[in-house]
Amino acid sequence: MQTVTQTRWDGGSGVLGPVFPWERSYWEDTLVTISSGDISLTTSFDPLRHSIHGGSWESLVAADVDGDGDIDICAVDLDSSVRWWENTDGTGTTWIQHTVASESGHTWIDSGDIDGDGDIDLMTAYMDLENNDYYWWENTDGSGSAWTKHTIGGDMVEPGCIHGADLDGDGFIDVMGTAAYENRIVLFINDGTGSSWTRSYIDSDNGADMIISADIDGDGDLDVPATEYENLVWYENNGSATSWTRHVVSNASGWNLEAVYAADVNSDGDIDLVYAGLGRKVGWYENTDGTGTSWSGRELSNCHSTGAMSLAAGDMNGDGTTDIVAGFDWKYTVEWWSNQNGTGQVWTHCVVDDLDMPYSLCTADLNGDGIDEPAGCGSGGLRWWSPEWEPLAGNLVSSILKIDGEPDWGMLSWSADIHTGNSVFFQVRGGSDSTSMGEWSDTLMLPCSLLTVLADDDTFIQYKAILQRVDDTTIPALEEVSVSYILRAIGGMPEDAYHLSDPYPNPSSYYISMSFQIPLPGNVEVTVFDVTGRLVATPMDMEQEAGVHGILMEDLKPGVYLIRVESGPWSETGRFVVVEQ
Repeated sequence: MQTVTQTRWDGGSGVLGPVFPWERSYWEDTLVTISSGDISLTTSFDPLRHSIHGGSWESLVAADVDGDGDIDICAVDLDSSVRWWENTDGTGTTWIQHTVASESGHTWIDSGDIDGDGDIDLMTAYMDLENNDYYWWENTDGSGSAWTKHTIGGDMVEPGCIHGADLDGDGFIDVMGTAAYENRIVLFINDGTGSSWTRSYIDSDNGADMIISADIDGDGDLDVPATEYENLVWYENNGSATSWTRHVVSNASGWNLEAVYAADVNSDGDIDLVYAGLGRKVGWYENTDGTGTSWSGRELSNCHSTGAMSLAAGDMNGDGTTDIVAGFDWKYTVEWWSNQNGTGQVWTHCVVDDLDMPYSLCTADLNGDGIDEPAGCGSGGLRWWSPEWEPLAGNLVSSILKIDGEPDWGMLSWSADIHTGNSVFFQVRGGSDSTSMGEWSDTLMLPCSLLTVLADDDTFIQYKAILQRVDDTTIPALEEVSVSYILRAIGGMPEDAYHLSDPYPNPSSYYISMSFQIPLPGNVEVTVFDVTGRLVATPMDMEQEAGVHGILMEDLKPGVYLIRVESGPWSETGRFVVVEQ
């Protein structure tokens, strides 16, 4: 029994054949993605826009403000107010607006339980001609219906970003902030009630635009990634937020970095960094050893070379991997990249929506379906997008495989990553002439024998892999396809005869295959010589059973070659030509 197996399809489409073996190429595909060799179903993000409010908004955050178990949206308008919108039925289709404060000057918003009472409070950065402060807004009854304003601290010229996180590990939310005209990053340590704050600096010599928190080095405490104009950096926390070590991930002139997001992009268990900049593409840096000391940078495919001003990340197609959404100022668009197979190497891209000046983006489960949805704000309003997933099926057609001899067909088998709600099926067809293949078989639901599927005189075979899913929660992936067969005696030769078939194809630009028949078991030596008599290859030198066997020769330079097969008392020589591709 002989078996031909295909385990990779990343050699490219358009190879009809005939070939032997399949190697890494195939004929054509529809709505599938090739990543790390595997075939998976393409996910096409066709978003439905949901408008929350019009006007212009600087920054937004998603949080369960009223404590009813679903996610609400909060935002600040530099010219007017701080507000939040109640997700009234948890589906994101109906919103009720609530005003936290009717005052202009707020540039950034974040959320967290500042006073430790179990509900969500808000934090804002504020600037005007007289005051430059960071505030927190106490959700006094936990329902978002009444708010009390508290000052965290100030003395920073034109505060920009504000971010809350438990940096000292005491269980309470601390607050850090940046400012447009400051070469420092301020930190306020919370006493646990939000009534007293101890001021220090994460960096007293370098400012930043955006700051976030994440455990970059995997030591259990929160570190601080940040974007500077030309630097992507992170600050290592010593464990109590009393001292910090600055690490530069990457830098270059003119990047004008605007946003950073922390996520496990390549699914290896540690935290990577995603960035956006007005002067470069959206991309991500792999935390190669999980400690933040070594980074490898990659840019997203099909991405504008400049203009990225906002970004967020989350699993926006339910496949368990980190996807990326970004906003572009000169294009006035919000665009999305699906992380195929969770490696961060292959991305599917689409435009989510038009949005004037998309200043801020976030992701959260806004409709209660268990999947993150993107939300954004800018001068074109405040909105979120729910995905509509199409298509639900795709297929890949293999190259035509030639069997060098007359096969008795065995099994078609395959292995695939299949979950509830999706499937991988097959169709096959055969022929005695590769230019006139037969009709596709009925759909084969499970691995099966090909004896009743293909004709006795079929020496060519082609398969069609069909990937399907019924919802958007899982994506099937094909990993391997195998066809087995037994060769009958060559060309009507008696089974007790020695015989060497003609080389095929001849001439060839990529491979040469031949078969030979031996009536007795014994050692078979196959040697290849060029026209000068120089030995260039020994494809076989081993014991073989009686019967028909195949030889495959690849990677030979263009030229004329002789092939000699010897077994016991028998030897025979063939001739073939290799030409330029």
